[in-house]
Amino acid sequence: MLDLECALPSSLACITDRIEHTVDYGALVERLRRFALEQPRELVESLAEGMATVIQMEFGVPWLHLTLTKLAPLPGAEVGIAIERGE
Repeated sequence: MLDLECALPSSLACITDRIEHTVDYGALVERLRRFALEQPRELVESLAEGMATVIQMEFGVPWLHLTLTKLAPLPGAEVGIAIERGE
């Protein structure tokens, strides 16, 4: 499970209400899905770091807080990693 908070590349979308002035979250989710499938990782930490790099480099996000959780690796348990990158 992925939980993402991020800063906007600019505040222009707040004024224009146009998707081309902000992060296209549908495109971002699809890109992260492709990343996870094309570059399998052993560690959730490595996958989270790679995803953070993709988000910042390809979508121009200056700051992010990303939490990546493994759902139920043990009955009744969830484990994961949270990372923060940027300003």
